[in-house]
Amino acid sequence: MQGAVFIDAGSLWEPSQLAVNAVTRPPCSGNKTGPNCGEGSYILDSAEVRLSTGFSIIWQSPLGPLRADIAQALLKTTYDKTEIFRFGASTNF
Repeated sequence: MQGAVFIDAGSLWEPSQLAVNAVTRPPCSGNKTGPNCGEGSYILDSAEVRLSTGFSIIWQSPLGPLRADIAQALLKTTYDKTEIFRFGASTNF
């Protein structure tokens, strides 16, 4: 079992048109409404820097590496969705 401490910083500048198209819902025809109807991009683009810090526990299990992260956002915007806990699994090559 291993541990890790991390600090992560980043931002989103001008997402590609492919990314915007992937999250854009086309308007529904007529007077139809529903969860698949909408207009515009749902990527809130901002050049503001986001910053988080946390720690990880990494276990080399018989099924492959398992990782649990606990993090805290230090810099964020009002519309950011944050995660405190994250679990991940991967494979070895």
